[in-house]
This record gives sequence, C-alpha cells and structure tokens, in this order.
Amino acid sequence: MHHTALSPDPEDAPAQPLPSEQNLQALHHREVKLLRETINQLLIMAKMQLQEKDKSDAFGLLIMQLREANQNLVLATFGAQDMQASAEATTVRQTEFLAMLAHELRNPLQPLAMANDLLAKKVDLDPQLAHVHDVIGRQVAHMARLIDDLLDASRVSSGKITLQLAPILLSDIIASAVEVGQASISQRQQVLSVSMPKEALVIEGDLVRLTQVFANLLINASKFTHEFGHIDIVVRRHDDLVEIAVSDDGAGIALDIQPFIFDLFTQGFRSLERAQGGVGIGLSLVRIITQLHGGTVDVFSAGVGFGSQFVLQLPLS
Repeated sequence: MHHTALSPDPEDAPAQPLPSEQNLQALHHREVKLLRETINQLLIMAKMQLQEKDKSDAFGLLIMQLREANQNLVLATFGAQDMQASAEATTVRQTEFLAMLAHELRNPLQPLAMANDLLAKKVDLDPQLAHVHDVIGRQVAHMARLIDDLLDASRVSSGKITLQLAPILLSDIIASAVEVGQASISQRQQVLSVSMPKEALVIEGDLVRLTQVFANLLINASKFTHEFGHIDIVVRRHDDLVEIAVSDDGAGIALDIQPFIFDLFTQGFRSLERAQGGVGIGLSLVRIITQLHGGTVDVFSAGVGFGSQFVLQLPLS
C-alpha cells in the first residue's frame, strides 16, 4: 500500500512579510530617526541663537553702561582736579597765614620778655611786683610755645621741617622733656614718675625735636589732669625698638575723637584745647616728628574721665 504525504494547508501557516515590506519598514525607521536628530539639532541651534541674541543684547547694554560710566569718570576727574587745585590753594594760603601770624605774634614777645627782665630788678620795691613778674614770665613763655607750634605747623604743611640727626641717649631726651614740662606739673602739684631700664638706649634722632615730642605729651597730660593727679613715663625695650608710654589719670579722650586725635586742628578736640589754652597743633607735631624718626605713636583711652595713654615706638640706633 502506498501512502501519499499530505502538504500543510496554506491557511493554517503564519503569514510572512514580503522582502519589499521589510525594506520599507527599515527605511521608515531610519527616516524617523534622522528626522528626530534633525529636529534636535534645529532646537539646539535655535537655543544657541537665542543665547547669542541675549549675549548680544547684554553686550550692547554693557557697552552703553561703560560709555555712560566713562563720561561720568571724565566729569568726576575734572571735578576732582578742580577740588584738588582748590584744596592745594587753600593749603598754601593757610600755610602762608600761619607763618605770617606766627612772625607777627613773635615781634611783640621780645620787648615783653625784655621788659619783664627789667621788672625782675625792681621786685624788691614792692612785694606785688614779684607776683606780676612771675605771671608775665609764664604767659610770655606760654605764648612763645604757641607761636613755635604755629611756625612748626606751617613748616609741616609746606614740607620744610628738617631733622638734625645724631646718636643721642633716650635718657637725655626724657630729661630735657621733663625739664620743659616740670613747671606745669609743679604748678598743679601733680606727681610725675619716670621708669626706665638700666641699660643705655641710643636713638638716631634730633634732640630738639624729640624733646619737643615728649614735652608736648607731658604738657598735654598735665593740662588735662586734675591737681594732685598722676603722670607716668614708662620705657621698655622690645628687641630693636624702644617703647615709651606717657600715661595720666586725667580727663581722658572720647572714643569717637581718638581716631582723629593726631590730625591738625581736630574739630572735636579743639574745644578742649582752647579751654586749656592750646590750639590743637601739638599732637599733630608729635605724630609727624615721630614718623620722621621712623617710629609710630598711638593713643589709648577708655573714654572721658578714664585718663589717657600715648605710646611711642622708636627704632634703636
């Protein structure tokens, strides 16, 4: 018996895509992918264009601001030059006025001093003449110090202050300053103490000018310290520097004035100076002369009523 093989029914077998259909699907996927990439690139380019536009707008705005700032700077420069020229002219006039005033005030002092010297020979004639002689002598000396300060202020303003440098002992400077300030201290019956190291400390400096520095500090301390008050001078060595502190238990200095205490004619300190017979020049000279010697000066005070301390540092020779 012969068996005949039956072929499967075409309707029962799964349908297979034609080769041309597969190619169309692949081509479609590639075109879709390419289109997406193109769209993404266009979006990126659009974003970059917007950023560039923003940068361009910002750059244009910046240029306008720079032009405006440059114009303002030019105007400010001319204004500053005018102000500087005006300030320099004012300084020159002030310096000339101070120098003229000092010389004019000095002229009558010499005959006053000579007349007082003649009066000293007549004090035996009347007991009151001795008192008058002492009063005139003190006031003439006080006027001479004020005039010297005015002359020094004019020299400082014009840059004409000079130093005669030589090796000098700090003890000699302190002794000379104490000698100058002793009259004021004794008159107010104040107690002055001086503490110095035993070793000899030598400074390359100007004896007259450094004596003026410490005498000004002592006289100031005496003026602003009550009767029977205390004034201390303490000297310490720190390597190649020497520190000199002049302290008192007097009126003290307001905290808001302290940063400007060494400025010429300090406004806040001027009323105190006038009340005590000064013109607000001494401390400015203290700072300038100290700086010319390569040193520094600082002020310390807890406020009004708590005394004050001036600390100088000078290089040792």
